Amino acid sequence: MTREQIGESLHTLMHTYRRAMRTAYRRRHLPLSIPYIRALKMIRSMPDCTARDVGKRLRRDKGQITRVIKELLAERLIERHPHPEDKRSQILMLTDKGRETLTTVTAAENEAAADMVQGLTAGEIEEFTRLSQVMVANLDKQKPARGKE
Repeated sequence: MTREQIGESLHTLMHTYRRAMRTAYRRRHLPLSIPYIRALKMIRSMPDCTARDVGKRLRRDKGQITRVIKELLAERLIERHPHPEDKRSQILMLTDKGRETLTTVTAAENEAAADMVQGLTAGEIEEFTRLSQVMVANLDKQKPARGKE
Protein backbone atom coordinates (compact mmCIF):
# COMPACT_ATOMS: atom_id res chain seq x y z
CA MET A 1 0.00 0.00 0.00
CA THR A 2 1.39 3.40 -0.94
CA ARG A 3 1.53 6.38 1.39
CA GLU A 4 -1.19 8.01 -0.70
CA GLN A 5 -3.44 4.97 -0.20
CA ILE A 6 -2.84 5.07 3.57
CA GLY A 7 -3.86 8.72 3.69
CA GLU A 8 -6.94 8.08 1.57
CA SER A 9 -7.94 5.06 3.68
CA LEU A 10 -7.60 7.05 6.91
CA HIS A 11 -9.52 9.98 5.45
CA THR A 12 -12.35 7.71 4.31
CA LEU A 13 -12.44 5.86 7.65
CA MET A 14 -12.53 9.11 9.62
CA HIS A 15 -15.42 10.56 7.62
CA THR A 16 -17.36 7.30 7.53
CA TYR A 17 -16.96 6.87 11.28
CA ARG A 18 -18.07 10.45 11.96
CA ARG A 19 -21.14 9.89 9.77
CA ALA A 20 -21.95 6.66 11.65
CA MET A 21 -21.58 8.50 14.96
CA ARG A 22 -23.84 11.36 13.84
CA THR A 23 -26.45 8.83 12.69
CA ALA A 24 -26.30 6.95 16.01
CA TYR A 25 -26.59 10.25 17.92
CA ARG A 26 -29.60 11.33 15.84
CA ARG A 27 -31.36 8.00 16.46
CA ARG A 28 -31.13 8.79 20.15
CA HIS A 29 -32.15 12.43 19.67
CA LEU A 30 -28.79 13.79 20.83
CA PRO A 31 -28.53 17.35 19.52
CA LEU A 32 -24.82 17.79 20.28
CA SER A 33 -22.03 17.64 17.72
CA ILE A 34 -18.92 15.53 18.21
CA PRO A 35 -16.69 18.33 19.65
CA TYR A 36 -19.32 19.03 22.33
CA ILE A 37 -19.54 15.36 23.21
CA ARG A 38 -15.74 15.08 23.37
CA ALA A 39 -15.67 18.05 25.75
CA LEU A 40 -18.29 16.40 28.00
CA LYS A 41 -16.23 13.21 28.10
CA MET A 42 -13.10 15.15 28.96
CA ILE A 43 -14.86 16.98 31.78
CA ARG A 44 -16.15 13.66 33.13
CA SER A 45 -12.75 11.97 33.04
CA MET A 46 -10.51 14.71 34.44
CA PRO A 47 -10.71 15.82 38.07
CA ASP A 48 -10.56 19.61 38.48
CA CYS A 49 -11.00 20.05 34.72
CA THR A 50 -10.77 23.64 33.45
CA ALA A 51 -11.63 25.17 30.07
CA ARG A 52 -7.89 25.39 29.40
CA ASP A 53 -7.54 21.63 30.00
CA VAL A 54 -10.37 20.97 27.54
CA GLY A 55 -8.69 23.15 24.91
CA LYS A 56 -5.33 21.43 25.29
CA ARG A 57 -6.75 17.92 25.17
CA LEU A 58 -9.11 18.59 22.26
CA ARG A 59 -6.49 20.62 20.41
CA ARG A 60 -8.84 23.56 19.86
CA ASP A 61 -8.20 27.26 20.16
CA LYS A 62 -9.51 29.39 23.00
CA GLY A 63 -12.38 30.84 20.95
CA GLN A 64 -13.68 27.42 19.93
CA ILE A 65 -13.50 26.12 23.49
CA THR A 66 -15.23 29.22 24.84
CA ARG A 67 -18.16 28.61 22.46
CA VAL A 68 -18.35 24.92 23.40
CA ILE A 69 -18.28 25.68 27.14
CA LYS A 70 -20.91 28.43 26.81
CA GLU A 71 -23.25 26.08 24.93
CA LEU A 72 -22.77 23.25 27.43
CA LEU A 73 -23.50 25.68 30.26
CA ALA A 74 -26.59 27.01 28.46
CA GLU A 75 -27.86 23.45 27.95
CA ARG A 76 -27.23 22.79 31.65
CA LEU A 77 -24.95 19.86 30.86
CA ILE A 78 -22.08 21.30 32.89
CA GLU A 79 -21.61 23.82 35.67
CA ARG A 80 -18.71 25.94 36.89
CA HIS A 81 -17.24 25.93 40.38
CA PRO A 82 -14.38 27.98 41.85
CA HIS A 83 -11.01 26.25 41.57
CA PRO A 84 -9.76 25.52 45.10
CA GLU A 85 -6.12 26.35 44.30
CA ASP A 86 -6.34 28.90 41.47
CA LYS A 87 -8.84 31.67 42.06
CA ARG A 88 -8.48 32.85 38.43
CA SER A 89 -9.72 29.50 37.18
CA GLN A 90 -12.98 27.59 37.37
CA ILE A 91 -13.56 23.84 37.51
CA LEU A 92 -16.03 22.39 35.04
CA MET A 93 -18.28 19.58 36.28
CA LEU A 94 -21.06 17.54 34.72
CA THR A 95 -24.61 18.06 35.91
CA ASP A 96 -27.04 15.15 36.29
CA LYS A 97 -28.32 16.03 32.82
CA GLY A 98 -24.74 15.91 31.50
CA ARG A 99 -24.18 12.46 33.02
CA GLU A 100 -27.47 11.20 31.54
CA THR A 101 -26.46 12.59 28.16
CA LEU A 102 -23.14 10.74 28.30
CA THR A 103 -24.94 7.49 29.14
CA THR A 104 -26.92 7.92 25.92
CA VAL A 105 -23.73 8.85 24.04
CA THR A 106 -22.06 5.65 25.24
CA ALA A 107 -24.93 3.55 23.90
CA ALA A 108 -24.69 5.32 20.52
CA GLU A 109 -20.92 4.88 20.37
CA ASN A 110 -21.14 1.20 21.27
CA GLU A 111 -23.60 0.72 18.40
CA ALA A 112 -21.32 2.48 15.89
CA ALA A 113 -18.22 0.65 17.16
CA ALA A 114 -19.94 -2.73 16.88
CA ASP A 115 -20.88 -1.95 13.29
CA MET A 116 -17.34 -0.79 12.50
CA VAL A 117 -15.52 -3.87 13.78
CA GLN A 118 -17.81 -6.52 12.31
CA GLY A 119 -15.69 -9.30 10.86
CA LEU A 120 -12.51 -8.29 12.72
CA THR A 121 -10.82 -10.41 15.34
CA ALA A 122 -9.89 -9.07 18.78
CA GLY A 123 -6.24 -9.21 17.70
CA GLU A 124 -6.92 -7.16 14.58
CA ILE A 125 -8.76 -4.55 16.63
CA GLU A 126 -5.87 -4.36 19.12
CA GLU A 127 -3.35 -4.04 16.28
CA PHE A 128 -5.38 -1.27 14.63
CA THR A 129 -5.55 0.60 17.93
CA ARG A 130 -1.81 0.23 18.48
CA LEU A 131 -0.94 1.35 14.94
CA SER A 132 -3.25 4.35 15.05
CA GLN A 133 -1.67 5.47 18.35
CA VAL A 134 1.80 5.22 16.77
CA MET A 135 0.64 7.30 13.80
CA VAL A 136 -0.82 9.98 16.07
CA ALA A 137 2.42 10.11 18.08
CA ASN A 138 4.46 10.37 14.86
CA LEU A 139 2.35 13.28 13.63
CA ASP A 140 2.49 15.01 17.02
CA LYS A 141 6.31 15.03 16.75
CA GLN A 142 6.22 17.01 13.50
CA LYS A 143 7.17 20.67 13.48
CA PRO A 144 4.25 23.13 13.49
CA ALA A 145 3.26 24.79 10.22
CA ARG A 146 4.77 28.18 9.45
CA GLY A 147 3.07 30.96 11.32
CA LYS A 148 1.79 28.52 13.98
CA GLU A 149 4.98 28.41 16.04
